[in-house]
Amino acid sequence: MAKLKLSSRQQPHQVLDLERYVPALLVFLANKLTSSASAIFRRQFGIGTTEWRVLAMVAVQPDITAGRICRVIGFDKAAVSRALAVLQQKALVQARSHETDGRSSACALTARGWHLHDRVLKIALEREQRLLGDLSGAERETLIGLLNRLHRRLPDLNGSIDGSDRWQLNEAGAASPSGVAPDVGRKPCSLGTSGTSTPGVTRSSRANRRPRTAATISGPSPTASARTIRRRPR
Repeated sequence: MAKLKLSSRQQPHQVLDLERYVPALLVFLANKLTSSASAIFRRQFGIGTTEWRVLAMVAVQPDITAGRICRVIGFDKAAVSRALAVLQQKALVQARSHETDGRSSACALTARGWHLHDRVLKIALEREQRLLGDLSGAERETLIGLLNRLHRRLPDLNGSIDGSDRWQLNEAGAASPSGVAPDVGRKPCSLGTSGTSTPGVTRSSRANRRPRTAATISGPSPTASARTIRRRPR
């Protein structure tokens, strides 16, 4: 379990301990595994890790749909569609209308697809053995069990966390309460020649104000003196 610590510059801010923060450990490991595997697979077989994962899912579940692949692997539809297009173009996967769902296509490996699958599988399993080489048989079983338990916890991550779902970012990147329309499409009102602007202030709102010849604006710094910006008479 991660513990927060002071930043390296000893500033009064807490930062993640990346050696104990579990999501980071999982993501970093997955990224490095994917990067190294992709280089090997592309060099030897002409496919990347995304195509391999989709190919493996089609082998595990013949006549699987693209939607099912998305749900199991966690890819978005666009990534799966691109991977299936590449695999079909290489004659590794064939698609036909699904028997029960006419809107979906059922995917299956071709003979050429099975041949490639078996070749890639040997390397994938060898890489797994090297990764787990320092773990005993009991430790491997414990690790697999823990990873599966974490996987089953994923739906719980989508719930509200300390009211974070009540906030959303507007186009300017500022947080605003959900249900309150951000100032989308409004142009900032330029204040003279100072180069500063006030987001969300429109010309119409400025026109409704009582006419003034000058506006006194405090600078952003506590030590800055007040500045007077004169407006051109209309």
